[in-house]
Amino acid sequence: MIYIILFLGGALRLAAAFCLENIAWPDEIFQSLEQAHRLVFGYGIVPWEYVAGLRSYLVPLFLAAVIFPFKYLSGHGSFAYTATVRVALCLMSLSLIVFAYQYAKTFGNRLAGSIAACLVAFWYEFIFFAPKAFGDLFAVYLILPGLFFAERGLRDKRPRDLLWSGLLLALGGMVRYQNLFLLALPPALSFWYGFKAADRKLLRHYLYSALAVSVAAGVLDWLIWGRLFHSLLYSFDFYLVRGGATSSLLTPFDWYVRTGWRMQGYLFPLLCGLAWLSWPRVKLLWAALLFYFILHTGIASKEYRYIFLCWPLLMIAAALGAETLLSRISRPELRRAWLGAGAAGFIFFSVYSAGKFTWGDLGYRSSYLDGRQPAWTVLRAKIRAYRYLSGRPDIRGLSDDVYNWHWSPGYYYLHKDIPVFFNAPGPAAAGRANYFISRAPRAASGLERVKQIGDIYIYKAR
Repeated sequence: MIYIILFLGGALRLAAAFCLENIAWPDEIFQSLEQAHRLVFGYGIVPWEYVAGLRSYLVPLFLAAVIFPFKYLSGHGSFAYTATVRVALCLMSLSLIVFAYQYAKTFGNRLAGSIAACLVAFWYEFIFFAPKAFGDLFAVYLILPGLFFAERGLRDKRPRDLLWSGLLLALGGMVRYQNLFLLALPPALSFWYGFKAADRKLLRHYLYSALAVSVAAGVLDWLIWGRLFHSLLYSFDFYLVRGGATSSLLTPFDWYVRTGWRMQGYLFPLLCGLAWLSWPRVKLLWAALLFYFILHTGIASKEYRYIFLCWPLLMIAAALGAETLLSRISRPELRRAWLGAGAAGFIFFSVYSAGKFTWGDLGYRSSYLDGRQPAWTVLRAKIRAYRYLSGRPDIRGLSDDVYNWHWSPGYYYLHKDIPVFFNAPGPAAAGRANYFISRAPRAASGLERVKQIGDIYIYKAR
């Protein structure tokens, strides 16, 4: 069953990644993909976070390793390596299905595992975020298996599980520093279970592996910026000392609850109710879920992706709760009927919710974009315009009059070491740009239209 779920979940993710291209927020380009492109090809836009050292290079380095072979392959355009990265990200996202299944199966049974895998595989939010390169998502792909290994290792006294847990949770924390507090949960849980002398060995495996990963990340910072743990220390200073976390995207205290209701509708309270039934079995999962949600609720700057970890955790707990209820039904045919009805209702609701999913639902605001437009196709035309231009061997410069630079697909999609002028007046780009993209349907004097992609027109100087 799990292989069928993985195949269907993977097919949906790849179909959405290639047919419904979009940019949810500039960070997915300029905080990761653009930096990976710059590391491999030597050019790209550098945002202030990487100038000052606020971000770790862990995610860009991983993506650069995926892109690196294309540095030596023939071809002028960006399609080959961008498609490869998209496939790699979708395959990484399947780890959520695998560990949702393993988590629920280990602390419940095979039915609970299948329910958890289906919830994660077919809910539209996981499909939407699968090809995204946000650092928050990389952290989730590390933290979920880290929590699983920690909970199983503490319950069954398995040193190797604790070693893997320390490694994964520390790496997830070094990718996104607000996740570092999760490292304290497994030791705290060991005291919950009743700390014994044998637990010291387990925790030593956990602590040594976590320390090794943390030191390696600190050394990476030293190699790049000349100071151990530079990005961690700078983040602490910027967000906590100087209040950088309250400087943008300010939202009400209950924003995550209201957004969960808006994104998941009646499924949200149903999942919460079912999840409550799982509390005695997965204490670490519940501790992570509650602490993570409460911590981010207390931060003034909120984005939906910040609490993405909560949703697979909630669905695993809900699957265990659903299995508990189904086990109380004595008649097998009635149990199958309830299970089938629940699956059909869930799939229908996922499709329905995906259809009304807008960019504004993600919590972003911009003077450039309409929050009511479908999230699945935000900036799709601009992505395709840049990819088209990446295959033009005669391009010497580009004038982009469609939004500012941070709403562009960047050099990651353009893949040309040329000057790009964003919203520049004609004289600034004159003589240096021979291609122009605009929303104006009529060509200016001296230009000819070469292609239209959606509502974007591509012009070339005569």
